[in-house]
Amino acid sequence: CVAELGKHLDHQYKMATGKIEKCLADRNVLKETEVKQYKIVIENAQLADRLRDLYLDDVVISSEAYTNYLNDQIDFMMIGLEKKRIDDLDLKSILDKAKLLANTFEDVEAKYKEACSKISEQVFKAAIKDAKDLYKKHEFEESGLILTKIHTAIGILENHLEKDYMLKEYENLKAEMKNGLMSLVASVTPIFTRNHEHQQLQEKDVQELRVCIERFDNVKNSASLQSHLSQNEVNIIYTDLVCLAVNYVNDIVQKIEKLLNNKKS
Repeated sequence: CVAELGKHLDHQYKMATGKIEKCLADRNVLKETEVKQYKIVIENAQLADRLRDLYLDDVVISSEAYTNYLNDQIDFMMIGLEKKRIDDLDLKSILDKAKLLANTFEDVEAKYKEACSKISEQVFKAAIKDAKDLYKKHEFEESGLILTKIHTAIGILENHLEKDYMLKEYENLKAEMKNGLMSLVASVTPIFTRNHEHQQLQEKDVQELRVCIERFDNVKNSASLQSHLSQNEVNIIYTDLVCLAVNYVNDIVQKIEKLLNNKKS
């Protein structure tokens, strides 16, 4: 009878751990019913722990083995989590499974929170940095594509990460991009003011203006950025640049007309 009970506990362990391992594997789904079943098996094993201590051999599976096995599987699932990209679909799958298990098993709760922290502090922030760096390098289309991935991830991961924090980082990045355009206009403004008296642009001034206008065109024509940066705001900033040039030209025209009128008189 004791031997049969030992075999039954061993078989029950293999069946339960095999099933939970399959559910935790990549691309597979873990359901709440399966978590409850695993908990029931553990509770049954706990009832047998007293018998195990009194009558069964130490090699017979204990209830603690189930918990240890689950923790090992969670640890394995979390390996390399911080190195994944923000658009990796495995992120949501892993967090969904970890959260479901954390609601039932205390040991998993700490691991779940750690996983959320890793994704927030490393994966999400890395994506923000990538978009920012690409924008500074004037690789606007590539930067916009990462912005789209970030925006999509906010919706996908909102049940795990702090949504307000992610939205704030996303909005701050967009504001920084807008400020970059304003700074671009500010950087060429001195070209018009310092040439106000002698009315002659230097070759380097023309080149600087050409680069400025080209960057604006690239931003305006970037399909990926258009869904993130307000085109109205971009056009307003661009209009400021155009107004500087128009006012500069108009001033030259007025001075020429004044000179001609003086000669006639």
